[in-house]
Amino acid sequence: MISEVADERVRVEDANMPRLCIQYGLGSESQCNQQVKEESVKKVSHGGGQDEVTWSEVEGIDASLAKDMWALAQSYGYSREPPEK
Repeated sequence: MISEVADERVRVEDANMPRLCIQYGLGSESQCNQQVKEESVKKVSHGGGQDEVTWSEVEGIDASLAKDMWALAQSYGYSREPPEK
């Protein structure tokens, strides 16, 4: 659980990247505010979309784990329904 040691947590899909860049000194203000063309960003995959598991399946395997997972997901503001693509 990263919250025990992290100074801050952010949901990448909601993050203000220029602000984070400036806040953490990852570049100058002008560098952090540059527009980046999406096609120039290197994309990688961790393979997470290959094995889809439902909440019911996790609950069937380990109800206690499912409860902990759901509490963590809620703490980040997620719902049980997958986000729209």
